[in-house]
Amino acid sequence: MDQQSDARLIEIPLQSLDCTECVARVLVRKSTWQQTSIQWTEEALEACRERPATRCGERPKDRFIGCESLRHEIREATNDGRLNVVYRTDSETEPDRPTVS
Repeated sequence: MDQQSDARLIEIPLQSLDCTECVARVLVRKSTWQQTSIQWTEEALEACRERPATRCGERPKDRFIGCESLRHEIREATNDGRLNVVYRTDSETEPDRPTVS
């Protein structure tokens, strides 16, 4: 069975983004304000400072669920325009932000 490539990634490819904490470089695509795709390279996984913490917890190393520092950098890059949001409506001028009570 032939594997089909995702045409969305051809039209608007992943963008390179560095984590400000450990300088792990990942590829990111913001499809919408709520949806983010992240592609971790082997080098980025080795560079991430938060990944070793999963070894001490209950999750094995191969079940790393993400980096809080990188999440923050993605939010900042999206807010300041370094990371494009692919599907926007004309009425969107800034990201949907959760309300804090």
